[in-house]
Amino acid sequence: MKSKPLFTGIAGGIPSTEGVQVENLIGRSGLNTGNFLFVRALRNLLGTSDDIYRDESYYRRSVEAYDYIAISAANWVNPGVNLGGLADFIESTDLPCLVVGLGAQASFGGKDPKLTEGTKRFLSVVSERSKSISVRGEYTQDVLNRMGIKNTRVTGCPSLLGLSGRTVPKVDMSKLEGLEPSNTILQSTRHGFSDSVFNDDPIHVFNMSIYRYAFQNQHPLLLQSEKPDIYLSMKRNNNAEIYKKNMQFLERVYESPQRQIEEYLGKSGLIFWDVEKWIRGISEYNMLIGTRIHGVISGILSGLPSVLLIHDERTKEMAEFFGLPNIDSQGFPRFDKCLIDRAAETINLDNFYRTWDDYYSRFIEYFSENEVSITLKSD
Repeated sequence: MKSKPLFTGIAGGIPSTEGVQVENLIGRSGLNTGNFLFVRALRNLLGTSDDIYRDESYYRRSVEAYDYIAISAANWVNPGVNLGGLADFIESTDLPCLVVGLGAQASFGGKDPKLTEGTKRFLSVVSERSKSISVRGEYTQDVLNRMGIKNTRVTGCPSLLGLSGRTVPKVDMSKLEGLEPSNTILQSTRHGFSDSVFNDDPIHVFNMSIYRYAFQNQHPLLLQSEKPDIYLSMKRNNNAEIYKKNMQFLERVYESPQRQIEEYLGKSGLIFWDVEKWIRGISEYNMLIGTRIHGVISGILSGLPSVLLIHDERTKEMAEFFGLPNIDSQGFPRFDKCLIDRAAETINLDNFYRTWDDYYSRFIEYFSENEVSITLKSD
């Protein structure tokens, strides 16, 4: 069994942020702290949870110390990704590959994503170097199959297995009693300073309405990739030029005065750079509703009743595979209290618990097929 993984990509978290600039923190998260959940999970499973992050040049100098390349994949089967550099690195070695949690991204009912040549080359080389590739669901498997990548296994994302271990997470449904805005976390999806979030595409309109509703009703807001919001949440407001840029953008997001936005995000913006602190930090709340799959998974791991608002094929695929409580956002032009009430009244985790044994078994079989040794938390 192979036991010495060369782990590509980001680290599984940042234990201390003291003295680290926000730009650096966001960069080290891969531009989205949700990445930490599945990266940390896979590192735990492969026994590399305590390894420090090293850049690619280090591995190039010491590649002979490893017996396979471990790749914690994300929604990389999409037009906005170019994996040519990673393909170059893999081709420079003769090591087999373990690719875990690969996902495809497209709008509801959309055509297969048109990929860059670099990503096509990456998929080709990892297919050749792997017994099988772990994919997040049947939609991704179908997309890859149509591309000629046949050696895939539907496993889902490793986040729950690598962070929870053998035992299924237990959600405390009694937390739904006495829900208030102050104990109900909301989460939406934005990246950096993208102006596209202000267009009239239904997905953007719906996502933007969550931010505005959270602000207007003073809900805690879980952040992952919203750079200007993160600055204010962390109270990193000393640089006048950065502060001005952040505020000009956030005035458009929240449609409110700067002082109120600063006070809200400083009080209610939740950002976590360490997975264990993240899970502990949100466990004090009563419910989580959001559009991000790993935000909802963090809620489940924290024991919170959590509901995913599905808004594309990727979130639909993940919700169906995990049996996560979900609501199709296509039926709602904007977020409002009716969605919170509906989530609280209809949330049911029976399907999630029923799928756990299958989820666990699929990953065990996958690692066995690829002849990789793993470590699991005990019951």
